[in-house]
Order: sequence, then C-alpha cells, then structure tokens
Amino acid sequence: MKLRLFSLAATFVLCSFGAAQAAVISFNNFTYNDKPNSVTPTVTIEDTTGGVKVTVGLAPTSTFVGTLTGLFFDFSNSVSTVFFAPGSPAALAFEALSTNTNNAGNGANLNGDIDDQTAGNQSSGNFDLALRFDKLSVSPTPAMMTLLGTATASDFTRVGLRFQEVGVGGLGNGSNKIIATPGGGTTPPPPATPVPLPAGGVLLLTGLGALALRRRMRKV
Repeated sequence: MKLRLFSLAATFVLCSFGAAQAAVISFNNFTYNDKPNSVTPTVTIEDTTGGVKVTVGLAPTSTFVGTLTGLFFDFSNSVSTVFFAPGSPAALAFEALSTNTNNAGNGANLNGDIDDQTAGNQSSGNFDLALRFDKLSVSPTPAMMTLLGTATASDFTRVGLRFQEVGVGGLGNGSNKIIATPGGGTTPPPPATPVPLPAGGVLLLTGLGALALRRRMRKV
C-alpha cells in the first residue's frame, strides 16, 4: 500500500510540473487603403489568464515603418465583456477606448473605403472595440497588450490597424488603414508535457523512494 501511495505521489508531482500552451490565432489576411505604400504588420492573439494577449509588430520584410495610433477589434456574438488592461506594456502610449466604432478620435480612425478589400465590402464598418495610442512603436520590438474579459482568441473575427508617420525605412508622413482577418491557421493547445523537475521536486521524489525502500527492507 505504501509503495502504491508513493507511486501516486510521484505521478501527482510530475503532473504538477507539466505545462500546456494556449491557443494562438494569427491574422495574416490583410486589406489596405494604400497597398503599394503600406507597412506589413504582424498580429497574433493568444489565450492567457483572464483574457487574451495581443501582439502587434511589423514583419522583418516590411519596407515601410510607422507608428500605431489605432487598434480595432470585432468579436463573435458570444463575447459580452472585453476591456483593455491598464497594466499592459503598451499602457504608456494608451490614450482612449471606444466601443461600436471605427474612429477612436484624434485621427486614429478607419473611416472610408479599404481599396483592396473584396468588392461589396469596401467600407470598414463599425468595430466592437477601438483603442487609441499616442504613436505606439511596434518595430523593431513588437508591442504586447492584454485584453481582459470573456473573449478567447478564437472569438476575434477581425482586427483593424491605423498607422501614421509611415515612411520607407524610417518614419515619414504616410498613413495606412489596414484590416486583418484570421489567416495562417489556428494553433490548438497541445497536450501537457512533463518538464524537468526543479531541485526541490527531485529531492522530494528521492526522499520518498528511500523511505519506501527502507520500510520494505525492514519487513524482509
């Protein structure tokens, strides 16, 4: 019985140190208002505790650079509450939050047609959530932020991005309005896999094993 209890204890310790990764959605299908002179963004949304982590950057192959002033989101009908977490790394540049709009104010908008979008859907339409930033730099280091609430990564159906100060290889006077939809596939959470035990875990298992062996030898 004691050996069986030890086996269960060991299994519990190993499972406790296993890890699973959250699902990640990539937005790689872009439409632009000015495609020949646009930045090439990267957008991923990952499940995290209490909400999602949003990462926005520029692809290494992007000839143009710029600063992000507006970020817009559409959600599935199942989402009821989403809000920007002030503690996000992007908080220093964060200015305002709006709902049911494609205009976050101060020029951070997606008003007007998106030229390269599918015919019949040129208007960007109203988004469910809009964030306005004070010229947030997303290159060469991507910006990360957290949205808390009921949404998971799979609930995000569309993302809008407004870039300003767009230029070739450096900041300039250009402006981009970009809409992104999920592309590149969804990465489902993989099964938990054991990771190396920390020193304390190894010592615990060693001690339990020695104790069980000693008691067995006494009985013999």
